[in-house]
Amino acid sequence: MSKRLIVVFFLLLLLQPYPFVWSAEQVSALSKQPIKTVVTDRFETGVVLTKKVLLPNGDLYWMKRLEFTSDHREPYTFSIPLSGSNGTFRYVERLPAGNRWATIPVDTKLPQPSGFLQTNQMSMLLNASNFYIKNVQGTFEQQPNPLPINVIRTLDGYKIHVHFPQKKNSIAEIWGLESKESLVDWSSTPDLEAIWLAIDLQEHSKWSWDGYYVRSPQTYTPYSPNMFWRLPANYAAHSFIITGGSRAADDLGWVMLDTILPNQNREGYWETLPRSEWLWKDYGIGAGFFDTRFNTDIATLLLKGYRRYGDRHFYQAAEKYSYYLLAHIDHHHYTNYGESEGWLPADYSWKQPHKKTHVSLNHHLHEMNFLYEMYLETKQEFYKEMADKLLYGVKNTKSMWIKPNHDLHYAYLPNGKMGLQDYPFLTYNDLVESQSLFVKIYGRMDPDLAELMANKKQWMDQTGVKGYRFFPL
Repeated sequence: MSKRLIVVFFLLLLLQPYPFVWSAEQVSALSKQPIKTVVTDRFETGVVLTKKVLLPNGDLYWMKRLEFTSDHREPYTFSIPLSGSNGTFRYVERLPAGNRWATIPVDTKLPQPSGFLQTNQMSMLLNASNFYIKNVQGTFEQQPNPLPINVIRTLDGYKIHVHFPQKKNSIAEIWGLESKESLVDWSSTPDLEAIWLAIDLQEHSKWSWDGYYVRSPQTYTPYSPNMFWRLPANYAAHSFIITGGSRAADDLGWVMLDTILPNQNREGYWETLPRSEWLWKDYGIGAGFFDTRFNTDIATLLLKGYRRYGDRHFYQAAEKYSYYLLAHIDHHHYTNYGESEGWLPADYSWKQPHKKTHVSLNHHLHEMNFLYEMYLETKQEFYKEMADKLLYGVKNTKSMWIKPNHDLHYAYLPNGKMGLQDYPFLTYNDLVESQSLFVKIYGRMDPDLAELMANKKQWMDQTGVKGYRFFPL
C-alpha cells in the first residue's frame, strides 16, 4: 500500500465515527436492539454467572456458568421451568450408521444431548452438555458428567433438573433459548432438518460463555483428546446468518456475533491463543498469532450480520479489523509484476519478530473478497485499490497455481515456489465469490479468475468432488 493510502485510511479511522449516512431502515433497526444483562452470584462452593438477552421479538436467550471453587459430595442442581403440556424433546441421535433426528415425550428423564423442547405453550432450545476444566491459552478440557437430567410434572407444566458434580476448579455451563412461538418450523421446508443436523454444538464444537470452541488439533499446545480451543471464526453462526430459515437461527446469529465482540484485541484482530507447533517450528510464530483465514471469516460474517440486524457494533468491529488487515498486508507481502503490480500477503503474523509465512490461495482470495465487500459497503476507494492489488497478485502468477492434473497448488512458499495440497473445494468456492464480486463491481468477468475456476472444476469433476458452489451465484 502506498504511504498516501495508509494516511488516508488512518485519518478516516480517527476522524469519521461512521463511514456513511444511516438509512431510515438502519436507524429503525438500531432502536430495536436486544437488551443484555449479566449478574454474578455466590453460592457455597463457588460462583454462578447469569447472562440474559431479551431479543426484540420477545424471545429470551440465557446462559448459566457455574465456577466451582471447592468440592462437595452432593451435586449442584439447576432447575428450568417449562410451561404447558404435551411436551416433546427433539434431539440428534448419534448412531454408528449416522446421525438422525429423534423425538420423544418429555417424561421422567431426558437424554444428555442438546435439543428442542416443545409444549403447547412454549418452545425451548436447551443445551446442558458443558462440564469442563478451564485450561490456559483459550482452551478447556471436557469432563464426563454421569448425572441424569430429571423431569418432574408441575401444576402448570414441567420442571427440568440438570445436575452437575461439584468439583474444585471445574466449570459447568447450561444455556437455553426460549420463545412463545416455535423456534423452528420443521414443516416449512425439508432442508431445515439437514441444516440443523449439520450444526454441531456438542460433539466437535461447543458454544460457551465467551465464544465458539472446537476440538484442539494435535499440532496445538496445549493439547489433550478432550480439549477444545476458542476459534476466532464461528461456523454455527455462519449457518444461522447465511442460511437462516428459522426464528432460532435469527436469535442465535445475533447472540453469537455479539458474544465474540469483546474477543477482538486492541489491534483489531482475534488471536489464535494456543501455539501451533508447525508455525513455531517453520516460522517462529508462537501463541496468540494472527490467522488471516479465521479472522477474515468472522469479519466477513460481522459485515453480513450488520446488514441483517442493523447493529452498528458489528460494522465497527469489521471496520476495525479491515484497518488491521490493510496494515498486515502492507507489512507482510510478496510483490510480483505483470500488467500491474500485484501483492501476495502472508497467511500469518505475530506480535514478535518471525519469518514471513507462505501465502495460501484460499486465504488470499478471502482477504481480497472482504476488501471488495468493504468497498461495496462504504464506497471508499482505498479498499478497492488494495483488493485490486491482491487480484493482480493472483493474475500475475496464474499459470504457477495450476498443476498438470488441473488441481491448484495450495500455497506460494517463501522460497518463491508453489506447493502443498489444496482443499477439495474451499478454494474453488472462494474463486466463485471473487468472480461474483468482480462482476458486481466491474460489470464483467475476470478471465484469469475464470481460468483458475475452470481448471479447479475440471479436477473436481474428474475426482468426484461434490458440494462446491456454482457460478453465477
